Amino acid sequence: MKGHRLRHTRPFKCDVCDKTFSQNRSLACHMVVHTEERPFACGQCGKTFSMSTQFENHMLRHRGKACICIVCGNAFSTKKELKQHKLVHGEKPFKCLTCGKGFTSRTMLKVHERIHTGEKPYICDLCGNCYRHRGGLSSHMRTHTGERPHSCSECGKSFRSTSTLKKHMVVHTGEKPFKCETCGKDVFHSIDERRHCYSECDHYQWKQPQQTHGSSYRRDAI
Repeated sequence: MKGHRLRHTRPFKCDVCDKTFSQNRSLACHMVVHTEERPFACGQCGKTFSMSTQFENHMLRHRGKACICIVCGNAFSTKKELKQHKLVHGEKPFKCLTCGKGFTSRTMLKVHERIHTGEKPYICDLCGNCYRHRGGLSSHMRTHTGERPHSCSECGKSFRSTSTLKKHMVVHTGEKPFKCETCGKDVFHSIDERRHCYSECDHYQWKQPQQTHGSSYRRDAI
């Protein structure tokens, strides 16, 4: 139970970049990014590595048992592991029978199919909100606990989810990923896009739907 709580609280914090970790050993592994320490040395060729996983991956090549990915060069001890890894490079063999969308794993397909079935098996014990996948529930639980484990490396502001942090980062990068389809203006956020369409774009019009009872106006860009 204690280990489970640590995964949520992430009490170990990097003093350099403020990134947080659930275990002290994870923090120790992360610190080599800043120190440039490379404590793992190959006894056969002398090459050094900062991470034990990189070192082990390298040693597989010397043993002659490595199954090597021709795309990225990563090595694996079995063909099964290599086959599973190759999926990250774009192959999506698991297809949704409803909409045809492809996925790299059967698990991801199963989560996607819940969009069509409406199934939401992950339920919040505190308020009853339901979610399609465990990650959605975990992110929601932070609204109750107040936890904000994802910190901005630029300004230190923290967020409940990686997606919210990613949206925030455009403030620092200057990236404008949203574009008005009518006039081509670039904006930081989808909310800014809608605000622009309402107030600035001369070619934006409102259309009333065919419904007559209890309907609201919808907007279509022309």
